[in-house]
Amino acid sequence: MSKKREAIVALHAEGWTTKDIEKLLKVPIRMVQNVLNRFSLWSLLEARACAKPHKSLKALRKALKKAWNEIPMEDIRAAIDAIPKRLDACIAAQGGRFEK
Repeated sequence: MSKKREAIVALHAEGWTTKDIEKLLKVPIRMVQNVLNRFSLWSLLEARACAKPHKSLKALRKALKKAWNEIPMEDIRAAIDAIPKRLDACIAAQGGRFEK
């Protein structure tokens, strides 16, 4: 993964918005959105909720709920908006791997 992609994912996991990341890293907003769409909401949840080990399943659940509530709505919308494009890519790949 490139340094910029790593930085985008790390900053987003810390709670930065896509607009703030765009300004800080001086990259196009579309690049930020593409990187975050690729890593999906699940990756963001993992990065935020699993940054440290949890002593119990209850603690992990609590951390996941907290992380989910901290994801900015603009990022959730971006992930939802990406679904049709991803479905088209999946169909074109006949159900096979379509992400690089």
